[in-house]
Amino acid sequence: MKRFLTGMILMPTGVYVIIAGNLPLYGLILIMGSIALYECHSMMKHPNHWYFLCALTGFIAWVSNIHFSHINGTQLICLGLISILFYAVSGIELLNKKLIGMNRPILLYVKSVIYVSTGFSALIFLRQLPYGIYIVGFSLTTIWFTDIFSLIGGRLFGRTSYSVLSPNKTVEGLIIGLGTSVFINVCLVYYFELSPLLYIIIGLSALFAQIGDLYESLIKRQFKIKDTSNFLPGHGGVLDRADSTLYVFPLILLIQWLMP
Repeated sequence: MKRFLTGMILMPTGVYVIIAGNLPLYGLILIMGSIALYECHSMMKHPNHWYFLCALTGFIAWVSNIHFSHINGTQLICLGLISILFYAVSGIELLNKKLIGMNRPILLYVKSVIYVSTGFSALIFLRQLPYGIYIVGFSLTTIWFTDIFSLIGGRLFGRTSYSVLSPNKTVEGLIIGLGTSVFINVCLVYYFELSPLLYIIIGLSALFAQIGDLYESLIKRQFKIKDTSNFLPGHGGVLDRADSTLYVFPLILLIQWLMP
């Protein structure tokens, strides 16, 4: 029941800020990102409050610069290069099933800032584009539908676990979630005769949402925690809900960079 009630609050709030954009989106991201960074800080074996304050200041400055500056090529290039770095490091960590720098607190804080800031700032940047509401909207609905239908499919037909990082997730649930989500969103794009680029965005969003979920599972497994916090009743913490979002939007940014 808690999960359902929290979802009933999160869903309309998310829809509103995406449609509104501008200050409502910026304000929500500042709040959620700050909480996400605090969750990263709280799970550290040796938390350092000065490192956390520096990380929080860096996040606020990073996101504020993206929001209040006019869209320009320099921002896109910087975000694109940082996104490539993020995917390279997280990819190595996923392949090795081990986080880099577990015994180096300052490195963990730097990675936390990159993890949280890159995804949220990419979301703000993309929403500012002329057709940003469609890019962000379809990316998020793909993530949400994949999550919902994977859960339903897994509970009804799930038999085979697809990763030791997330043993409760099943191959059957994944297939049902990906297939249903992509089908619904592709039909919507076709019906409203929107840009064909959205087909690519939908497909990659569905795929990378699952990788983002696995990456968050790796983080929690390394720190030996079940949830990043109890901020969202029934859902865990902000990072538990935003893991796919943080992993998908840097990719969409790279697509926009390479295919303007």
